[in-house]
Amino acid sequence: DPDGPVRRLLPDLPAGRLTDGVVTLRRLAPGDADEMYALHSRPEVVANQAPPVPPERDVIALRCRLAESQWLTGPAARLAILDAATDRFAGSCGLVYAEPGTGQASIGYALVPEFRGRGLATRAVRLLAGWAFGPVGVARLAAGTVPDNTASH
Repeated sequence: DPDGPVRRLLPDLPAGRLTDGVVTLRRLAPGDADEMYALHSRPEVVANQAPPVPPERDVIALRCRLAESQWLTGPAARLAILDAATDRFAGSCGLVYAEPGTGQASIGYALVPEFRGRGLATRAVRLLAGWAFGPVGVARLAAGTVPDNTASH
């Protein structure tokens, strides 16, 4: 074992959040399970996942419960996207830094229908990318979509 603590791969968010005044990103929490399940069970969200299989409720609840420990011990930062004006859940996004040796990470996101078409995903990605290229030290971010997902293009 090394002397002293080991540097974490993913640092904390400044003040626990990232915000531009319109969108706020914060760590996913156990209390987000219902909204996460509702979002990630929507047919159009499932169609854009890999693989395109609807999630089970207990898997989403576990993802929300483990988000904090995965952030502290591993390469995954799972975040809730909030409307900054109301603090309402607008979606989710995440950064997976599975290849720190190459400096490459990947991002993904999904929005609740009522928050789509307003530029919130673009704002969330800009906030997440700024944190990734800054304090995290990522050199390259990758994101992909299925060909029919023109909104994400």
